[in-house]
Amino acid sequence: MRLGIVGSRGYTNRERIKSIVERYIAQYGSGNLIIVSGGCPKGADFLGKQVALELDLPYEEHAPRHAKYNQYCVQSPDSYNKPYNVGHYFERNAEIAEGSDHILAFTIKGLKCNGTMDTVTKARKLGKQVFIFEDES
Repeated sequence: MRLGIVGSRGYTNRERIKSIVERYIAQYGSGNLIIVSGGCPKGADFLGKQVALELDLPYEEHAPRHAKYNQYCVQSPDSYNKPYNVGHYFERNAEIAEGSDHILAFTIKGLKCNGTMDTVTKARKLGKQVFIFEDES
């Protein structure tokens, strides 16, 4: 099971993410679960990465092409460190949608999350299961 974790950059409820991932572990086993995310250094992406590493789960990062390469990036090192282009985020969102079986989107009530919803829309068009979790803050 490839579990995409995306969401707001302001999302802070780490325990909610962890408890949901633990439910997936209970259902699929830790050996059958891979966490996929976008590499944002804060918010839901960051918390998903923390939870994956804490629970010793495989983690794959689909960072935008202008980001620095790191050991979790799935593309080759020469795919990164490109000049900034907002389109890199949309390419990354498509990669997450394509590379995940389920998408978990963590949002903040009343906050517009364009990137998150772009991933959700792309995943739904691909027939992927999408679950949106909305918190107060």
